[in-house]
Amino acid sequence: MLTLAKKAIILPFLILYIFVKEAIEMKKTNSIGKQKKRDIKNRVVRRRDGKGKVRLFVINPDNPRMKAKQ
Repeated sequence: MLTLAKKAIILPFLILYIFVKEAIEMKKTNSIGKQKKRDIKNRVVRRRDGKGKVRLFVINPDNPRMKAKQ
C-alpha cells in the first residue's frame, strides 16, 4: 500500500503520462481525407502492417498530434 508521501510523488508523473499518451495516440477514422485537410503539412501515406495489409496513414512531421490511420 502506498503511503500519502509516495502518492504525492507519483501523482504528477501519472497525470503527465496520461496527458502525453492521449496527445500522441493515433486516431482511427473512417474519412482519411478529412484528416488530411486539417493541416497543410499533413500527408497520406500507404504502409504495410505486419499481416500484409496495406493501411492508410496521415502523418505530419511538425505536429505528431495530427496522426491518423484508416
